[in-house]
Amino acid sequence: MKYIFLTGLYPKEYEFFFKDNARSGSIQNAPNVFQWNVVDGLIANGAIFWVLSAPFISTYPKGYKRVSIPSFPIVYNQKVIGETVSFCDLIGLKESSICHSVEKGILSWIKNSAIQATDKFAIITYTPLSFFLTAAKRIKKKYPNAVVCSIVTDMIEDAHNFKVNQNFLKRIQIAIEKKKEHQNFQIIDKFVLLSKTMGERIPEAVEESIVVEGIAIVPDQVPQGSKNETYKSLLYTGSLHEFSGIKLLIQAFEKTDNKNYRLIICGIGSCEDYIKEEAKKDGRIVFKGNLSREEAIKEQHNATALINPRQPIEEITKYSFPSKTMEYLSSGTPMIGYRLEGIPKEYYDYFYSPNDNSIEDLAQTIDRVLSLNSDELQKKGEKAFNFIKDNKNSKVQVGRIINYIEQ
Repeated sequence: MKYIFLTGLYPKEYEFFFKDNARSGSIQNAPNVFQWNVVDGLIANGAIFWVLSAPFISTYPKGYKRVSIPSFPIVYNQKVIGETVSFCDLIGLKESSICHSVEKGILSWIKNSAIQATDKFAIITYTPLSFFLTAAKRIKKKYPNAVVCSIVTDMIEDAHNFKVNQNFLKRIQIAIEKKKEHQNFQIIDKFVLLSKTMGERIPEAVEESIVVEGIAIVPDQVPQGSKNETYKSLLYTGSLHEFSGIKLLIQAFEKTDNKNYRLIICGIGSCEDYIKEEAKKDGRIVFKGNLSREEAIKEQHNATALINPRQPIEEITKYSFPSKTMEYLSSGTPMIGYRLEGIPKEYYDYFYSPNDNSIEDLAQTIDRVLSLNSDELQKKGEKAFNFIKDNKNSKVQVGRIINYIEQ
């Protein structure tokens, strides 16, 4: 079977274009990594496929500097495997422009692939975005044997949990997108969910879904970092908004009293000023700002331990799998994290967890982990790394998706 992957990833050779033109100066790193991991899995499984991307960017003029987005080739190992679509990024026109370009791109791929009206092929979408699924719906009218499979990474209604989305206009926008998304669920033939509980919100997925909580690309051997012998470092890399638990982490760390501990924070978000102020009070807190993914990964390899302070107190943690968990466990560095409902129990043996949600218990957990000897920490990190390498690598996880689509 042939596949076309509708996605929002950034072409690696032109990633600078999307980053430089974003008014915030940043792009969606975690979704981009996930989508490229899907591509890697398609290649590893020998699939015949094409990538069609509408790169995820903010809307002109407030969020982006350019109103017209050109098309770029998508290259993997010096081979063109797809393209980005050109579209108008102007608010009010963006969605229809992307939908038109995606439909046109699919039809061009169908023609070039010599697919006939009665042939069976698969359209895989990264998230059930309306401009992807509206285009897919139009394609299915001409090619009724097309199988539409959507990877549902999160639910649009959960966007209300973030303070940045709680103003009146944002709530209206989310409500409109939610209505479109739920209508478009009817178009989807097969669902790939990141957590089992997502099915509670998607009746259409009850009989037609599999759970693939994450996809990792890991080296053959455990990465070797340069551990500091003078102090023990606890690292957080990622979003610096309050919902991430960053304030809780700082408050807990400040309750530890070992002078040889360091809390290293890397990222961007609304809590940056708070972090800088706390770093002035406690010299053990080090804020490194927004790093590239390569720099952040290097920091992970060099740290004594990693931490995800997101607590199981919001409903969103039930309906999602944190990409940070997959990234941290595949680093070879031991991790501290809460047992969120969206994380399958099979993962629990591979990271350290607080017993409750109190600041005091998190502080005790930090102290307990950083007090462990280097051999024990190394074994924990290696155990987690091997679990991800053997069970959650891109070939295994995308292979499950391919088998599910073709059954």
